Parts: sequence; structure tokens; C-alpha cells
Amino acid sequence: MKYETKLITIDNQIEELKEHLEQACHAAFNLKRLGVLDHDTYEYEFNNKIAYMESLAAVLEEGVE
Repeated sequence: MKYETKLITIDNQIEELKEHLEQACHAAFNLKRLGVLDHDTYEYEFNNKIAYMESLAAVLEEGVE
């Protein structure tokens, strides 16, 4: 696989990861809003962990550029 093609593939996978994380955050927020998740569970189990994963994705993205 050519280097440029590999970088494009990696970039695409990172973008897909970020999109999935955003969708997970929205879904968790909606579950909180509907009363399925309490505020503390939402904050600790979803919001904080998703934010951490988003920061890891940003680090990956920087490493590719």
C-alpha cells in the first residue's frame, strides 16, 4: 500500500471514529434527558469517557499529519 493511500485510510478511520464518538455522546445525552440515565452516570460513564476518547482521537490525528 502506498504511503499516501495508507494516510488517507488512516485519516478516514480517525474521522469515522470521531463521528461514532459524537453519535454516542448524543445518544447518551438523550438517554439522560429521557430519564434512563441519571446525571452522575451520564457524566462519569459517558460524557467524561467520550471526551477522553475524543482527545485520544485528536492525538492520533496529529500523529498522522
